[in-house]
Amino acid sequence: MVDRSLWVGWLALMWLAASPLLADQGELEPDSPEAPYWVAAESRWSIGSRFVYQDYRLDFAADDDLPSLAYQPNSPWGLELSLGYNGYNLSWIVYEYADRDKADYVSTTRRDIQFRSYKNHWGYELYYQDYRGFYGESEDLIIQRDDIRSRKIGASGFYLFNAEHYSLQAAFEVNERQLRSAGSWLLFAHAAQYQLSAEHPFIPPELQKMDNAFVELNGLNHFSSEHLSLGAGYSHTWVREGWFLNTTLMGGPALQRQRFEWHKDQRDTWELGYDVGFKLGVGWQQEQLRTALTMHLHQSTFRLPKGELHIQSGAIAFELGYLF
Repeated sequence: MVDRSLWVGWLALMWLAASPLLADQGELEPDSPEAPYWVAAESRWSIGSRFVYQDYRLDFAADDDLPSLAYQPNSPWGLELSLGYNGYNLSWIVYEYADRDKADYVSTTRRDIQFRSYKNHWGYELYYQDYRGFYGESEDLIIQRDDIRSRKIGASGFYLFNAEHYSLQAAFEVNERQLRSAGSWLLFAHAAQYQLSAEHPFIPPELQKMDNAFVELNGLNHFSSEHLSLGAGYSHTWVREGWFLNTTLMGGPALQRQRFEWHKDQRDTWELGYDVGFKLGVGWQQEQLRTALTMHLHQSTFRLPKGELHIQSGAIAFELGYLF
C-alpha cells in the first residue's frame, strides 16, 4: 500500500528542487509590447515525466434515488514518460502503484498510451486506455471484480480561434512557451469507442436484492458504445515572471450508439449524452525547462434502461519537462 502523504511530500520536494534550476533561465515575460505572444521550439526534441494520481471510475446509477455502485481500478499512482519532437508528443505509463492491499481489494493491470499534437489553429489527440481488475464500493460493501475490463480508444480534434496570440501547445507541453497572457475560444470534436465487459453481471447478487435499486440492470455484463461529441470551450493562460496559470473548460452534446448484452440477449440503441472536460495547470516554464502541477477532469454519461453509466476520469500530476 502506498502512503499518499509520502507521495505528496515527494512531489513538493521535486517542485522545490526544480525551482532554482528554472530561476537561472531568465525572465519569461517580455518587456516590449511588440514582442510575440508565444514562441515555438522548431526541430527540437523534448523529454518529460509525470507523477500521476489517476481517479478513474465506472459509476452505475439507478433511476431511483438510491445508492449507486462505483467501480475503480486499484492502480491510481503511476509514472508516465513522454517524448516530443517539433510539436508532436507521445506518452505512456511505465510504472503503476496499488493504492490498497491487493488481497483485500483487487490487482489491476493498466495500459495508457497517448499521442498529442497542437499546431497553430489545430490540435489533435489520440489515446488508448485499457484497465483490467476493479473493486466496487456501495455503502459499506466492498466487491472484488478482477473479471471487469474497460477499454477505450479515441481521438479528439480542436480548432483554436485566437492562434496568433494563444498557444494550446504551450498550455500543456514544453515544446512552446506562452510569453504574454492570452486566451482563446475553441471548438472540439471527440470520437471514442468504449468497451466494458465482465465474465459475470456488473451488478453482483448482493446488490440485486437491495430495494430493487438495480433490478433493471441485473444480468448486464457487456456494454460498448461508439461516441461522437461536438462542443465548444475556452482556454486562457496567465503569465507573470516565468509563472503561468492555465484554465481550460470544454463541453457539448454527444451522440452515442450503445450495445448491451443482457440476460444473453443483445440490445442496440441510440442515445444522446454529453461530454464535459476541465483542465487546470500552474507552473514555471523557461527556455528549456518546464515544471507544473496539473489537474484534469472528464466525464461521459451513457443512458441505460432505468439508469445511467458515468465514466469519470480525473488526474492530478506533477510534470517536469526538458527541451534539448
